[in-house]
Amino acid sequence: MTPEQAWTIAGAVLTSLAGGGAIVLALSSWLARSWARRMLEEDRARYHAELDAVKHTYTHELERLKEDLAASNRKLHGHIDHAVFVSRPQFEAEFRTLTNTWERIADLRTVFPILDERPNNRTRANDTEYGTWCAKVRAEFVPRADALMNSVTAQAPFYPKELLEALSDQILIAKTALAEAISDNPRESVDYAKRRRELRQNFESGASRLLDMIRDRLAHLTIVQESVPA
Repeated sequence: MTPEQAWTIAGAVLTSLAGGGAIVLALSSWLARSWARRMLEEDRARYHAELDAVKHTYTHELERLKEDLAASNRKLHGHIDHAVFVSRPQFEAEFRTLTNTWERIADLRTVFPILDERPNNRTRANDTEYGTWCAKVRAEFVPRADALMNSVTAQAPFYPKELLEALSDQILIAKTALAEAISDNPRESVDYAKRRRELRQNFESGASRLLDMIRDRLAHLTIVQESVPA
């Protein structure tokens, strides 16, 4: 073999090797791009899923916050709609009035059972026990009933209409119960013991309703801050 032939063969071999290397390099590049594309698509899909989950979570939280805010606004507007705006001196004056009124109601309620102690089938003319009971009524029930009536009468202009009506009902119940308890001419057709119990229960129910009304009134009194001159 001549040197020229050897170089020709060597050149052919090198050319073949170079072509194979180019093919391998091309295949490697294609595989690398394919893997990179697949990994990118997988990452993109994962990121989209995570982003959707985050968006769903925050969307849900945002809706919940909107609902809470709307509920708070409705509550605030409801409070404002029912609020009674007063100055601090007005608030303190009404607070004292309502406190005094409730003390009178509670005080009278404690002695209301005295009316149930009336002796049955007794009259003033022939019964010492009846006289003792009447003295107890005059000493304990009457002063408290008068104190309530005088207090409400004196402060009537300062009560809300509904509260004044409820107080007037309580006074009427107390006066009716007292009048029927001390009556000298009871009607035989009337069960006065039952009637007195009913009146006492009505007074108790009215007192509970008054308590709720007073609490509601105080809850809606809103003090207006007075501006201080510069």
